[in-house]
Amino acid sequence: MVDYTDKEGWKKFVEDYVIPLRDSAEILVEYWNYLKGEIDKVSFSKIETEKDENFKKILLGGVKESGDYSERSLALFYNTFFGA
Repeated sequence: MVDYTDKEGWKKFVEDYVIPLRDSAEILVEYWNYLKGEIDKVSFSKIETEKDENFKKILLGGVKESGDYSERSLALFYNTFFGA
């Protein structure tokens, strides 16, 4: 049985689980903000070189000619996660 009134038990739980979870979430949010900033800098009209053509394939992979996304496509993920 769990003793919910045990202050030391709560302290240990917070130190062992909540704080590491918060720290990991903070790192993920910072990384998301970084990636979002990088994606916002990209203009598809400026992607012209062969190297950039590969980049375009990566970003647009899974977009059908109709503009719809294939199920589980990377482009759908980018659109859902980044709004790009």
